[in-house]
Amino acid sequence: MTGREDIILVPTGKSGGFMVRPGDFGTYGAHMVRGGVNFTIHSASATEVTLLLYRPGKKRPYARIPFPEHCRIGQVWAMIVFGLDIEDFEYAYSL
Repeated sequence: MTGREDIILVPTGKSGGFMVRPGDFGTYGAHMVRGGVNFTIHSASATEVTLLLYRPGKKRPYARIPFPEHCRIGQVWAMIVFGLDIEDFEYAYSL
């Protein structure tokens, strides 16, 4: 193995109809990982976070994916959503 690119990530649960697992808590925003997209956000006051996915240019989300509590460490929420291509959607968070 040569590094992190060789790590195979597997889902640990389901949220909002998507397979998910805890993500990379050290890289904020959205970025591609093998098999899906990692989403990470910091919030000093959020008690829950929901990821909203939009088709490009649309005003209503086509998916709402709550971050499971096990995808939180302190004030950072990180989740990998499997089966997504970062080019196919826009996103926002609901806190």
